[in-house]
Amino acid sequence: ELEFNYHHCSCRPMPELAECECARRVVEKHLAGKVITKVHVNADNIVLLAPPSKFCKLAGTKITGAGRKGKQIWLELAKPPHVGLHLGMTGTLRIRGLPQPEYQSNLSDGGVWPPRFTKLHFEMEDGTEFAYTNARRMGRVRLFPAHPTLCEPIKSLGFDPFTDMLPVKEFGALLRQKRADVKACLLDQAFAAGVGNWIADEVLYQAGVHPHVAASKLYDEEMTKIWSALREVVCKACEANAVKCEFPEEWLFHYRWTKKAEGSKDHYGEDIVFVTSGGRTSACVPTRQPPPGDRAAPRRAKSIAAGMAGARKKRATGVKKQPPASKARGKVQRKAAPVKKGGKKGKPTAPVKRGKVAETEGVKQQAAKKPRAGGVSPGKNGSRAQGAAVVPPSRSNKRVAVKKVTSKASK
Repeated sequence: ELEFNYHHCSCRPMPELAECECARRVVEKHLAGKVITKVHVNADNIVLLAPPSKFCKLAGTKITGAGRKGKQIWLELAKPPHVGLHLGMTGTLRIRGLPQPEYQSNLSDGGVWPPRFTKLHFEMEDGTEFAYTNARRMGRVRLFPAHPTLCEPIKSLGFDPFTDMLPVKEFGALLRQKRADVKACLLDQAFAAGVGNWIADEVLYQAGVHPHVAASKLYDEEMTKIWSALREVVCKACEANAVKCEFPEEWLFHYRWTKKAEGSKDHYGEDIVFVTSGGRTSACVPTRQPPPGDRAAPRRAKSIAAGMAGARKKRATGVKKQPPASKARGKVQRKAAPVKKGGKKGKPTAPVKRGKVAETEGVKQQAAKKPRAGGVSPGKNGSRAQGAAVVPPSRSNKRVAVKKVTSKASK
C-alpha cells in the first residue's frame, strides 16, 4: 500500500515534509541491511557537493537505515561518511521495478532505467538498485563526516513537526519572538523544519489566521490554534503518504492550485484570495482569515483587559491598608480629634504612645519625681519644708554635703 501510494498518484505538490517522510520509508524498506556493491555517479558539480571519487568509495559499505529531519533525508551507513539527500523541487528517490513517484512539477522519465536525470546510482548485493534523480538541479547530494544530525545544514534546522513537535507553550514563546508575518515564520526552516508553502497555507487556513498577521501580535487563542493545526495537518499528510486524494476533502489544499484564477473558492464556497508573504504566494480566505486590521480580540483577552482596568480603579478609590501590628510597634499614633458642635474639627489630642516609646517615657517621668543627690525635696510651693532632712549624697559624689538646714522660725 505504501509503494502504491508513493508511486501511483500523480497529484502531489513539490516535496515537503510529508513527501520526504514517505520517500524515507520506501528507501528504508528496500535498502536497510543491504551492502552497496557498485556506485555510478553523474559528475554534476551543482547537485553533488563532493567529488565523484568519494562517492565511489562507498562501495562495500552496508546501509543500516534511513533518517530524515525536515526536508533533509540521509542514508545511514555502517561507518562514515553518510549520504545526505535533498530533493529540492523535483528530486525523487527511485527503486528499480517500482513506478516513478510523480509531482505536479515533475517530468516523466518514460520508464527507462537508469531514469533520466539520475545523479547517483547504487547497485546492492541482492540485485536491488537505487537512484537519486533531479530534473531541475535544485536538490543536493552531500557526504556527512559524522552523524548527519551533528553536521550542517541539519544541525541548524528547527524542530520537526512530525518527529519532535514542541509543547504549545514553548512553541508560542519561540513564535512570539519573531517580528515577521506568521506565514514567513512558519516557512523559516530554522524555526519549523519541513514546513513548505502548501503546509503553511493549510495550517493558517485551519487556524483562521491571516498570513500577514505579525507573529509577535498573535493572541494566545490564535497561537494555540496554529500549534494544533500544524500538528494535525502534518500527521494526517504523513499518514496518507502525502497523496492528495487521501487528504480530507475540506482542506484548502484541493482548491489552492488554480494559479491565482479569479473566482477560486474553497470547499464551503468562500472566495480564495492570493497574497504574497515571506516571498511566496499564499492562498487564504478573508472571510475565514480576517486581515490584521479586521481582527477581533478573543473574548478571553477582552475579559482580562476589563478585569485589569477594574482592579486599577479599585486600588485608586479604595481605603489604604493599615500596616501590620508588628510594623506599627514603637510608632506614635494620634487619635482622631472629636468634631465640635459647630462642625469644625478640633485640635488633635495628645499623642498616644505605645510600645517601647511609652516605656521609655514612663521611666523618665519617674526619674523626674525623685530628688537629686545632695539636695532637699521641695514643698508644694517649691520652697524647702521646715525641718526637712538632708538627703545623704551618694558615695560617688565628691561634692560637700550640707550638714543642716534650719528654717527662719528656729532662728
